[in-house]
Amino acid sequence: KFVIYDVLTKQHSIVSKEGKVEISLGENGVSLYLILPIGQSITAIGLSNKLICTDAIVNKWNTEKGIKVTLKEGGVFAFLSDAEPIKAFVNGNQVLVEKDAQNQQVYIIDCQDAAAEVLLEIEI
Repeated sequence: KFVIYDVLTKQHSIVSKEGKVEISLGENGVSLYLILPIGQSITAIGLSNKLICTDAIVNKWNTEKGIKVTLKEGGVFAFLSDAEPIKAFVNGNQVLVEKDAQNQQVYIIDCQDAAAEVLLEIEI
């Protein structure tokens, strides 16, 4: 399965490998989509305050309890998960995980105050 994430509207669809999503734009309309494979428990979208969200991801790996992600810089990190996160840490400090009000399964961690490289840890 894959997630198709509209960077401009912050909406997403989940499709199978053979699935299709209808996309239509009005006259002079624009949009930008990311197509990402669905992860084991968490799918990292990246920094949603950047046009190319995934560019900020330096490394990511699954753990027994969730996922760890290294980012180039701080920002608003978005991820997709069926399960509600238990807790999250930015550079070792516990932070709030917010559920996107419009977009079920998408969660946000604000790490804009973090300077330079950022280590995120998310537990499910």
